[in-house]
Amino acid sequence: IHGAGLTNMLFMQKSQNILEFKLKNDFTNLCYFSLASALELNYYYQLSDSDNIQTETFDGNFIVDKTLLEKNIQLMILNS
Repeated sequence: IHGAGLTNMLFMQKSQNILEFKLKNDFTNLCYFSLASALELNYYYQLSDSDNIQTETFDGNFIVDKTLLEKNIQLMILNS
């Protein structure tokens, strides 16, 4: 899930928004945050559960809270 997203970030203009879905227990994977900071992009993230608690970050399906997603999108729009 990170390959294409990271590549696309290279072509974004400064101050555009990035929203990353992260697993609730993933505190070590900071690649999107690091690249967004270096490119001067606005970084947002949403913590999500997995459909399988035994899965790694790259191997499972994320369960996204739609209400929280709406709030995060509205926040991103307001801060644009």
